[in-house]
Amino acid sequence: MVRILVISGNAFDGHEYRNIPLALELKARGHVVRHAGPSPLFTSTGFVDSTFDWEFANEPGPKDGNTVLFSTWRELYRLILWSDIVVFGQNKAYKGAGAFAHASGRVLVQHQDIGGLDYWYYSPLLLGVRSPWGAEGLAALKVASMYPPVATGSVQFDRAARTDDLLSKEEFCRKYGLNPEKKIAVYFTASPANHSEGYKDTYRKIIQALEEQADFQAMIKT
Repeated sequence: MVRILVISGNAFDGHEYRNIPLALELKARGHVVRHAGPSPLFTSTGFVDSTFDWEFANEPGPKDGNTVLFSTWRELYRLILWSDIVVFGQNKAYKGAGAFAHASGRVLVQHQDIGGLDYWYYSPLLLGVRSPWGAEGLAALKVASMYPPVATGSVQFDRAARTDDLLSKEEFCRKYGLNPEKKIAVYFTASPANHSEGYKDTYRKIIQALEEQADFQAMIKT
């Protein structure tokens, strides 16, 4: 029986639940699992851009994943000492926690739960990325890991995956009021955490530019 700590370095608006499916899956496989994230009190360090509400830990999914919110570094380090394996997501600011886990003899695993490819500072035993493309990108960056990055998929993408049959183009256009004779450009916006006024102004201009093309029509996928 292995004790596994899954850490979400911040809440990240729109992706607060991103690591809950991972915690539940590990628990279902017979491991003792805790999911941890920063509480609203974990703000004095100045780097956490979003924290979890206290109510989050008592919601059905997070509660089933044994979510614990930490308010101090000492509380987080106690959780690390409890564990055999520490699973980090992507957050630059927990480098000290990663070093503590190493010094304490814990096994470190890191995976791509949010963002790009520039947050790999923990020298983990294993690296999990979303796709073979992600693995190639990390190889190009010469990220330190005992083994090559493993393409594991993405719980974020799994939640969005269709479980029914895909629509034909005609059905798709009918559903969304599109002209099947025109090309379709789909704009995928970033998560709500990144929706600054400048960002929103930029994607309005992109959509406008697409719609000004006679043979194109545009739609936004949030």
